[in-house]
Amino acid sequence: MKALLKNGLPLRGHIENTDFEEGVSGGLYLNILADVIFKFRPDLLAIAKKLPKNAKYTSPDIQNEIISVLTVLVEQKVANQIREAKLFTLIVDGMTDKSYVKIVSIVCRYIIEVHDGIEVVEHVARMVPSTDRSAKGLLGLVSNSLDDVGISLEGLVSQCYDGASVMSMVWSSRSSHSIER
Repeated sequence: MKALLKNGLPLRGHIENTDFEEGVSGGLYLNILADVIFKFRPDLLAIAKKLPKNAKYTSPDIQNEIISVLTVLVEQKVANQIREAKLFTLIVDGMTDKSYVKIVSIVCRYIIEVHDGIEVVEHVARMVPSTDRSAKGLLGLVSNSLDDVGISLEGLVSQCYDGASVMSMVWSSRSSHSIER
């Protein structure tokens, strides 16, 4: 997924073949399975080689389900790291997609311990559509999204917002470290 995102490539393609040989699967979607997932889970490669050749597993429903499962796994990993870090910064930014729906990115920045010291890490905790652009609506969206992935606001030390004028007074009662961008 990361390779596709970095290179601006679509997940879905029109040429897919199901010969699950390492590195030779054909098509972007199946290449992700063969080149990324199967490297870390050889047992899945063995299962995939036994699947019927007419079962491509490339339908949009199956692809969306795989994306959903991967999303949950990433969210859990990020949430676990934030809970271990105990303190984090919140960055909230929004953009409007091509169908004019505002998508809000909730990014957490925190410090983790590595073998030779500490490292600052920044991850998207969640991206969610928003219909309510008011301060109350954004506060609810952020609070609910963090609750959903098990991140407590207790460790929040600062926050930054795009559209800070909407949020400037909402958080002031919750945290004295409010930062506007």
